[in-house]
Amino acid sequence: MAGADGEPSTPVNLLHDLHAIELQRITLNMQISLLHTLGRQAQECASKAAQADDTHLRRLASIPVAVRDR
Repeated sequence: MAGADGEPSTPVNLLHDLHAIELQRITLNMQISLLHTLGRQAQECASKAAQADDTHLRRLASIPVAVRDR
């Protein structure tokens, strides 16, 4: 019978622990991937919001104060 790592020399008493460690590794990798994706999306959102703010402020600055404050 082959062990969790595919080696028949893996002691049987380690199979359960190796399986549990592998499941934890898979879960951790998924969590890191999700956090990386969320962080990238948050950066893109902040950048787009800053661009929108800049455009808005430039447009307001181009309007004469007398017209803008009505």
